[in-house]
Amino acid sequence: MSDFPPLVSMILSSAPSAVIVEAMITILKYINNIISNPDEQKYRSINMENRTFEEKISKMIGSIDFLVSIGFIPVGSALVLDGSTLEVSKLMIEAKKLIDKILDKLNVPYDQRPLIMRKDPKEIKKDIKTSSVTAKMAMDTMLSSNFDAILKVGVIAITKYITNIFAYPEDEKYRTINVSNKTFEEKVLPVKGAIEFFYSLQFTESNTKGFPALILTNKSTQEVINIMTEAKKCLDNALDKLQVPEDERPGNKNISPSTKNTTNTFDPYKPVIARTANQPPRTESVTDKKLEELDIRRRKLEGNVENVARQTLVLLPKIDGSVASIQEYLVDQGPSLDEENGNNDSKIVAKTMMKKIANIGQDAPLTTKAIRDLEKAQKERVFSQTLVRIKFPDRICIQGYFHPRNTMLDVYNWIMECLIYIPDNINSITTSATASKNKMGEVNDINATIFELYMTPPKQLYLQNKTLHDLKLVPAAIFHLAWKSKDIEDVIRSKATVGNAAGSYIHPSLFLQSSGKTDSYGYFPVGEKLIPESNNSMDIDDVAPAKQVVDNTTITASDNKDKAEGKSSTSAPKWLKLEK
Repeated sequence: MSDFPPLVSMILSSAPSAVIVEAMITILKYINNIISNPDEQKYRSINMENRTFEEKISKMIGSIDFLVSIGFIPVGSALVLDGSTLEVSKLMIEAKKLIDKILDKLNVPYDQRPLIMRKDPKEIKKDIKTSSVTAKMAMDTMLSSNFDAILKVGVIAITKYITNIFAYPEDEKYRTINVSNKTFEEKVLPVKGAIEFFYSLQFTESNTKGFPALILTNKSTQEVINIMTEAKKCLDNALDKLQVPEDERPGNKNISPSTKNTTNTFDPYKPVIARTANQPPRTESVTDKKLEELDIRRRKLEGNVENVARQTLVLLPKIDGSVASIQEYLVDQGPSLDEENGNNDSKIVAKTMMKKIANIGQDAPLTTKAIRDLEKAQKERVFSQTLVRIKFPDRICIQGYFHPRNTMLDVYNWIMECLIYIPDNINSITTSATASKNKMGEVNDINATIFELYMTPPKQLYLQNKTLHDLKLVPAAIFHLAWKSKDIEDVIRSKATVGNAAGSYIHPSLFLQSSGKTDSYGYFPVGEKLIPESNNSMDIDDVAPAKQVVDNTTITASDNKDKAEGKSSTSAPKWLKLEK
C-alpha cells in the first residue's frame, strides 16, 4: 500500500473490501458526472444527508476526509467543488485516476465500473434518433457549450481519431476508441457534448478487453468513409472558428482513404527507388566467376571428409613430469630478437594490434565484397587436415586429425569414444533444440552434458555446431576440457582398472597404441596455396588434395597413418610442441 497516500492506505487497511468498493464506485459516479458537466453547479455539490451518501459512502471510514483530499470543500451539510471549469476538470480527472488505482488494487473488473457518460447510452442514442441530431448539430452544441481553451484541445484530439479512421477505414484498431485512455480522458471527456458527437457518428458503447470503449461496427468500408467525410467537414469548420493554425491541425485535409493492404506511407528509413526504364537482368561478373572457380578448387584441395584418418593418440606429459603452459604454446621456441630486447607476448600482440589499427583506412580504395574475397584468396592456404589436441585437467592429452569440414559436434563425440565409460543415459552428444546465445551473440546449440571444450586466454567456450574451418581452427587447435561436474568425473573414473591414476578415464587400448609418445609427438598439416604462384590459369580438373610432408616423404590425407609417424616438418609452428 506504499503506492497510495497515507489516507488511502489507512482506508484500505481499516475497512472491509466490500464497503470500500461500494463507496469508491459511488464516488466515481459523482466524479464522472462532474467530468461530463464541469460547468454545471448541481453536479459540483454532494449532499451528505442524501440517502445514497449515507448508505454507500459514509459507511467507509475516512470517506469525508477522502472527498476533501480530492478537492471538495465542506459547506454545511454538503461538499462543494469550487474553481474554474478547467481547474475542476483537471482535479476530477486526477481523482478518477486515483479511484481506478484503488479499484485495481481491490480487483474490481472494468465492466463493473461506471463509464463517463452524461446520460445513459440508450438515452443518448434515443435523443439523437428522435431529434434527428446530425454531426453538424452535435458540433454546434459543443461550440456553444464550452470555453475555447477546453474546446480547442478536445476538437484537435477528436480530429486525430477521425483522421486515422478515414485513412484506414477497414482497420478495427482505428475504429475502436478506448474511453479510459489517458489522452481521451484528459482532452476529450472535459468537452461537453463530445460523447454525443461520437454517437451522432453512429459509434456504440462497449467494453473491449475489459476497458470501456466507443466502437464503430457493422459498417461497410464505403459507409465508414462517408461518415468520416462528414465528420471531417464539421471538425475542419470548428477548427476554422477556433482559429487553429494549419500547422497545429492533425492530418491532411486532402488525405485519401485507403486500406491496410494498399497504404503507401512515407518511411524515412526505407529507400525509394524510381526506375524510368526496365533494368537488364544482373549477369555474373568476372570476379564472381573467379570466386566460383576458387571455391571448386578449395573443395578439391580439401578432399573428402571420410578420407581423413583420425589417428587418435594419448600424449603423456614430459619425462620430468612438467607440461608446457598455455603461454609456452603461444610463443615460438628459441630466443628471438624481440625476446632478447625484453618484449613479452602481450607487448608483441599490442604492437601488432596498434599497427593494424593505424593502417585502417589508409590507402584503402572502395571495393566490393567479391573483390575483397578475391584479394584474400591470393594468400590463402588450403588444408586437407586439421590437428586437434585436447588437454584434460590432469595434463593428459589426446590428439587426432579432422577434416576442415568436420564440425565441433564431431570433436565432442570423438572425445566420448575415447572415454572408458559413458553414463547409461547418454549415448552421444547432440545438438539442442532450445539453443542459447553467448556474449558474442553466437548460438550455443551443442548440448554438452558431460564436459565442455574451451580455449584460453581469454576463456572462450566452443558450443557452436559449426565446421572447424568456419571457427578458424585450421590447421591446428588446442582445446582444454572441463568436466561439467565433479560427480560425472568420479563416475567415469570409477570404471577404471587402475584407480584414480592420471588418464584413468581414457580407454586402455589408446594407451597401448600410444606407448612412449609425449606431447612433442605428431606432424603438422601442410597446406597448398589456393592460387598457385606459377600458374595464373588454373586447371580445376588436375587439382589433387592438399599434401602433408613428414620425414621428407610426401603423403596425402588418405595415406595409411603409419606413414605419418615421425618428426615434424620445418613448416610446423613451435607453439604446438612437436619437437623433442
